[in-house]
Amino acid sequence: DGDDGRLSNALYINDGLGNYNVATESGFEDDDKISYSNAVGDIENDGLQDIVVVNAENAPVSLWSNKTVTDNNWLKIKLQGTTSNRMGIGSRIKIGEDDNIYHGYTLCGEGYMNQNSSAEFFGIGQASNVDYIEIHWLSGMIDRIENITANQTITIVEGSNPLSTESFNTTNFSVYPNPATLNINFTYTSNQQIITAYIIDIQGKVIKERNLDTLDQEQRIDVSDIASGVYFLSLSEEDKTTVKKIVIQ
Repeated sequence: DGDDGRLSNALYINDGLGNYNVATESGFEDDDKISYSNAVGDIENDGLQDIVVVNAENAPVSLWSNKTVTDNNWLKIKLQGTTSNRMGIGSRIKIGEDDNIYHGYTLCGEGYMNQNSSAEFFGIGQASNVDYIEIHWLSGMIDRIENITANQTITIVEGSNPLSTESFNTTNFSVYPNPATLNINFTYTSNQQIITAYIIDIQGKVIKERNLDTLDQEQRIDVSDIASGVYFLSLSEEDKTTVKKIVIQ
């Protein structure tokens, strides 16, 4: 414990009911180093997440190897963007296994001075395979692969297994001016009653969101309060997403 009574380190375990408790035999009990950053990844490629810790005062970096004994299965998914950014940051991952649905989301900059592994981890319990993996890219494209065996790393390239070309067809989507300074104007043809518009940055963060209840006229979004850079204007209707790249000056 520290001088103020706080734990020098702690590993919290979810009991499956949404409650977290400090593990009593985590292996960290005697770690009293002063550290300021850690990252999670699978160093041994065994499906168990290990932790690298950067310590202060020029102390060596600590590698905490996960030695959990389990017969549960896993998948690791790495993304390679083509139209979207190279690492697929901001993409959504959906895995279907029988009646179970698992969701993941690729991020960049997940902690203080650290970045976790670029592979997304999924624990799938006793399942020996999953029915499908879907990747919803920032470009609006959806890739889907089916019948995947557990306990392996899968690399999915954007556009390699498209679910439907209709899902990312942009012929009925017009955006102007582009580049924009004050407002983004756009028109979009759809039979849906409600469509949600998002402005998303290149890291996948939603900057603005608006529900549109009519599409029979030009729409406008104020972008004067958004920093200059490259963004995506995404329109979502039920299971269909359409995306245009926009530049704000």
